[in-house]
Amino acid sequence: METSLPTTAPPAPGLFQQLLGHAWDQLDPEVRKLHEFEQTTRAAGRFYVRQGRWPSSWLAWIMGLPAAHEGIELRLEVKAEMGREIWRRSFGNQPMVSWQSQHVGGWLTERVGQFEIDFRLTVVDGALHYDSIAARVCLGPLRIPLPLWLSPKITAREASWRRSHVPDEEGIAVDIEMRLPFFGHFISYGGQLRRSG
Repeated sequence: METSLPTTAPPAPGLFQQLLGHAWDQLDPEVRKLHEFEQTTRAAGRFYVRQGRWPSSWLAWIMGLPAAHEGIELRLEVKAEMGREIWRRSFGNQPMVSWQSQHVGGWLTERVGQFEIDFRLTVVDGALHYDSIAARVCLGPLRIPLPLWLSPKITAREASWRRSHVPDEEGIAVDIEMRLPFFGHFISYGGQLRRSG
C-alpha cells in the first residue's frame, strides 16, 4: 500500500509580486528579498533625512515625518495582514507607520496618517521605482481626491547597494523624495538598508 507524502502548497505571491507581475523576476535579488516574505520581515540601516526651506520642518512635524538628520538609525518592520502590508519605520526614536495595499486599478496605495497616495511601480535595470500618480485626503470613511496640481509628487527607488555604490557590500540603496506644489523640495531621505529577519 502506497502512502503519499503530504504536499505543501507554495506560498501565495506577496503584495509586490502581485503588483509587478512578470516584472518581479527582473528585480535585483536583494530588492526582491526585501519584499519576499510570508508574515513579517525586518531591516535596518543608517539614513539621511533632508528637508526643504522653511516651513518644511514645521510641516514635517505636523505630518509625523522624520526630522532632518545626516546619519540616523532606521529600523523597519513589515507585516503582511489581510491582503495589505503594515510598514513600521523608526527613525531613531521617531516612529512612522504606513499601510500599503493594492488599489483596484492595479496600483500600490500607501496610507500615512490622513493621506493616501497611489504609486505606479516599474522595474528599471533591476531597481524598483515608485512614482506617485494620485492622492487623497481621508476623513473617516470619506476619501477626497486631490487635483493633480495640488497633489504631492513622490518618487522612490530601491536598488542593489553593490550595484549602485560599493561592489563588495550587500544591502539595498533607498532614495525617497517628496515635492509639494508651489513649494518644491519638501523632504527626502535614504541610505543603505539591510534585511535582518
